[in-house]
Amino acid sequence: MTFITSPQFKNPIEDLIEHSLRLRHMIKDEFNDHVRTWKKRWGHYQTIHWNGTHIQANVQRALHGKSPKPLATLKMLPLQLIGATGSTTRAEIPRTLAEARER
Repeated sequence: MTFITSPQFKNPIEDLIEHSLRLRHMIKDEFNDHVRTWKKRWGHYQTIHWNGTHIQANVQRALHGKSPKPLATLKMLPLQLIGATGSTTRAEIPRTLAEARER
């Protein structure tokens, strides 16, 4: 029992816990950074698609002797993230080792 209460045992355990918590925070930050980047990219793709669709429609109108229509306002669709189960979800990171084991 003396060993378990000694600094020789206690210090590495506390260090392990501290590093685990830092890694947990790092992966949460990384996840949020990825989501932010994906949302920006999704917005660019939607703008490209929206503009391309209107260009195509106006070219068709012009080919048929009609006047082009003005570009309408873009309506952004939300970015859907698919979880491991296939359902649309926001990924959740376990807060504790026990919670991770439950999953």
